[in-house]
Amino acid sequence: TFKLFFMLKIIFFSGLAVVNINVFSQQLLHIKNNASLLQQNGCTMKIEGGATLDNGSKLTNNGIINIVAKNDNATADFIDSSAVPYNYGTGKIVFSGNANNQNIYTPDTSERIDIDNSAGVTLLNNLKTKKLYLKNGAVTTGSNKVIITSTASDAIEEDISNAHFTSSWVNGKIRRYVNPATVNNYKFPVGSALNPQLAELDSLNTNPLTGVTYIDTYFGEKQGNDHGLNVEEDGAAYISVDSGGVWYITPDAEPSGGSY
Repeated sequence: TFKLFFMLKIIFFSGLAVVNINVFSQQLLHIKNNASLLQQNGCTMKIEGGATLDNGSKLTNNGIINIVAKNDNATADFIDSSAVPYNYGTGKIVFSGNANNQNIYTPDTSERIDIDNSAGVTLLNNLKTKKLYLKNGAVTTGSNKVIITSTASDAIEEDISNAHFTSSWVNGKIRRYVNPATVNNYKFPVGSALNPQLAELDSLNTNPLTGVTYIDTYFGEKQGNDHGLNVEEDGAAYISVDSGGVWYITPDAEPSGGSY
């Protein structure tokens, strides 16, 4: 175990590296095939540029990795080409910046992902994490989704500066694993490229949904037209659906009971 304090343009790991590391102002992290990088608890790695993990490499992150997109960098992406998925460790990966969008491709599962890039991030495949912490910038999923593996209510959490997810949300689809018998509320901070459209499932404990493992949610265009629509709720009649869009909330299986 050793400690590094230095400035580099490029770092290549080509052997086993077990490190207690604090690295600043580096331009690129590249972990090569058959190489392993271990970052210990309490340590922070700041990468002012992109990070690439070859197939056959391994990253164990029990601290903080901050990948920063700066004005002078063309990219600050995170690309992991691992063929066999694994868990990164107990630490968190932060995507931050204010100028360039960051691309994320990884088949592996994170303990926590923080989004703090006003230019946003874009998913190139499904992103799996136990916790998603949103501070600044939209997460654009395209045909992919953010998958939250924890069933905790706060597995998606907004920063104090991101009240009601107005500064950071998911432009696309969220999959949340749920446990309605013990968790009363789940938030789905979905929306469009320009605006958040927060959806919530509330009052789950009163009559818990059964037969449901996860729920997919996104905000999209309204389908069809309003011909024949006649719905009442608490005495209010609805004869049209707002053209701005609707929420699509889909469980993995038809609920066998319960309500929300």
